[in-house]
Formats: sequence, C-alpha cells, structure tokens
Amino acid sequence: MGYIIREATAADDSRIRELFIEMLQTIYNTKDVKGYEEGYLDRYWKETQERIFVAEDETSHEVIAYLSVEVHREELYYVYLDDLSVTESARNCGIGSTLIKRAEDYAQEIGFNNIVFHVEKSNTAAFRLYERLGYRIFREEETRFLMRLEKLYIKQLKPYLYLLDEQHDATGYIVVGEEKVCVIDTMNGYNDLHKVVREITDKPIIVVNTHGHPDHIFGNIYFDEAYMNPKDLELANMFTTTDEFKAFSKRQDGKMPEFKPIKGGDVIDLGGKTLEVYDLPGHTPGGIVLLLKEDRILFSGDSINHHLWMQLDGCSKMSEMVKTLDSVMFLEEKADYILHGHAQDFDDISLLRCMRNGAQEICDGKTEGDKPFTWFGGTGLQHPFELVPGKHYACQESVICYRKETL
Repeated sequence: MGYIIREATAADDSRIRELFIEMLQTIYNTKDVKGYEEGYLDRYWKETQERIFVAEDETSHEVIAYLSVEVHREELYYVYLDDLSVTESARNCGIGSTLIKRAEDYAQEIGFNNIVFHVEKSNTAAFRLYERLGYRIFREEETRFLMRLEKLYIKQLKPYLYLLDEQHDATGYIVVGEEKVCVIDTMNGYNDLHKVVREITDKPIIVVNTHGHPDHIFGNIYFDEAYMNPKDLELANMFTTTDEFKAFSKRQDGKMPEFKPIKGGDVIDLGGKTLEVYDLPGHTPGGIVLLLKEDRILFSGDSINHHLWMQLDGCSKMSEMVKTLDSVMFLEEKADYILHGHAQDFDDISLLRCMRNGAQEICDGKTEGDKPFTWFGGTGLQHPFELVPGKHYACQESVICYRKETL
C-alpha cells in the first residue's frame, strides 16, 4: 500500500473523528463508544506546537491513519503521543510505526527528548509494537501502562572508546583497556548497560559516577559495585531511596549497589589506559572529572559542559565555582578534548576556559540581556558564554543557568 505522511489540517477533522471511533471500537470490542467532543480538535489547527500527523492513501487520497501529538511544558518537558488509529484495511503495513517515527523526529525538531504515551493493557498488539520500537513501561496504572521511549544509541569514537547516548537525554562512556573496562556514568537506567558492555568485552568492569544526579547513576542497578565521591552520597541517596526508584529497580530486575569511595588523586589503571581523577565540585558537592591520560581526553560529567546547571539546590555559589575552575585550569595542558555528560561528540578543551569566563561574567554582573530559564524546579536565568572561533565544538549554543540568590 502506498501512502504519504503529512501534517493534518482542519480539512481532516471529520475523518480523524471517524478513525478515533474506529480505534475505540477495536480496543473495547463494542460499537457503544463516544467520540471527541465538539471542538476538541480545534487546538491542533491553531499556530501551536501541537500536531496531528496523518497517513494518506496515495491512490484514493483518503486519510487511513493518524497520530495526535501533545507538547507539555509543566514540571517536566515531554511530548505525549495521544491517539493512534489505523483503519482496519490498512493495518499490519507498518503505518503505525511510521507515524510514531515521524512524531519522534518532530520531538527532536522542537528540542524534546522525553516521549511518552498510554496504552491500554487489553491492547496487546499495540503493546508489542511499542516494545519493538524501543518503548518500555514507565508506570503501571489500573487499566493501562504509561510507556516511555528508552532507546540507547552507541557510537564508537575510538577503537577503545564508546559513547552511550540515552535518548539524547544523558550520556555515558565505555573505556576499554588491555585488562579492564571502565563505565563512566550509567545514565537513567533505561537499558541494561551490563549487557551492553558484555557485547563489547568480557573484561572486568569498573563503574565510576562523575556525580550523584539520577540521570547519571540510576543505571548502576545493573552492576555489582560502583564508585562515587562520598561528598555526593547524600545527594544520591535522596533519589535512590524513593518509592518510585525502588519500583523502577524492581521492574528492571536490578538493585543499586553500595557506592565505593573515589576522589581527586585516585588513579584507575585499565591496562594501557590510565584514568586520573580530579575533584571539580560546583554543579554538585562531590563532582569529579576523569582524565584519560594517554589519549588526552577529559570526561567531565556535568561539571564542564555547554549547558551548565548552577541553579539547583546543592550547587555551589557562582563565585566558588569560578575559584574551583581556576584550580583545575592546568588540565588545559593535559587534555585536548572534553566528553561531558550530555555530549554527542568531542569538544575542544577550550570549553573549560570559555565556561570559566562565563561564570566570571555572571559574578561581575555582566548579565544584561540574560533570559529566563524554566526547569522542573522553577525559573532562573541563563547566561550565554562565547566559544573560541575556529575550535571544534559539538554544540555552538552555550549557557550557564543560575539564580541571582546563589551568586
């Protein structure tokens, strides 16, 4: 069957209503269902980021399927895939998968990484489809599941180095030595990283966390041990002792190991590859960075990146952050590249000094024009900082987020 995917218009309103009724009748196996209320779809025909994508038969030009997409900017930014309906004669042709892929592409276009939707427990065919597409149960409700896209993208940067990109939301790394392998940050735990490592090597595994935030440590549940700076233990425990995390760990058949201590001055010998540990508090009290000595690569977690969050509770004052960055500026002479906790590729080491200069500008009050920044915990400000022309950066837009009361 030939078809095209396009954005819906108001002219598709009545056909979408018909497909919605057909979907409900299929799910509940009854003709006694109610459709959309009058005017419900009007919001999709206005100039907002809400969208409906439709599949149109190339021959008859009839709309044979649709997927509605909501954009949410509450505590967490996410795209919600609302209603997906494929007319009976067009099922099992891959149209539903194609519509979902188009919605995922749209989410990336508008800068959203989190994609979720509900599926009725009785709709087993749809559930199997979503699992094949990389969606997993995020929360179980009485009659339905809330599912979330949890894809893991693996990029080999060097013969011994892998970048793990978890749905463009967090990044971890695998460094393979001659004798051991080190996993630097395990991200949100959506994917079994132990299995991922074992597909690469059977060498003994060392897990190191750059700091204690959940998007860097939750994947520890797949390992028997992990290292963290003790100064971040209180922070980590705040997230790992919640009922929600315990339920998540149980669903994933994992358990958070006890953290072993690591701090500046420690050295990890992988055999032919040496990781030197340096303290870099600021984003969190126990933040560390790791220098891959032989290859001059600095793994910085969230302590050095293009979108530094200093507005969170537990972050140091900006003036203290500047002093801390000054204390590690010698790393410019030891490293050529940075790989941070939300990276897609290498950044030039000059990112360190550029970010330090941006923090100093905030302390000096050079903040005219700083725009508001809203995150799940409130609203602060974001200060752009300049990069060095001609240097290689994986991202060109660089900001430090802060609150005036924490300078």
